[in-house]
Amino acid sequence: MKQGRYIAVDADSAVAGLIVEGRLDSVRYFKAFGELILSAGQAVKGDPARVKIYGEGVNLLWAQGNTAAAIQAEKLCNQLVDFYNVDIWCGYSLGGDNDPMDGQIFEQICAEHSEVCSQPKSL
Repeated sequence: MKQGRYIAVDADSAVAGLIVEGRLDSVRYFKAFGELILSAGQAVKGDPARVKIYGEGVNLLWAQGNTAAAIQAEKLCNQLVDFYNVDIWCGYSLGGDNDPMDGQIFEQICAEHSEVCSQPKSL
């Protein structure tokens, strides 16, 4: 944190600031993430390590029932990876008594990833 290589962001606030009329605003998305990525990348100072992002925003959008924005966010993440020198790791909360997660939606979200580390056989 002192070196600026770790930047904590409140996912709830960040997601709320990217939604306009129930939809994910791609301009706001790229501006917010671009600034974070550049800031973290500058802190590396010649270190060849890539900037790594742990994302939980898609899970938040999905849990809120905004599946269209969740899938759009995954697509925008792919564009971030193509444009910047970043790795994105996404985490999802699956299972439990109050699980609003739909297996078909989860498959659509996973289809946007370049790699899936673990996927349940059924939801």
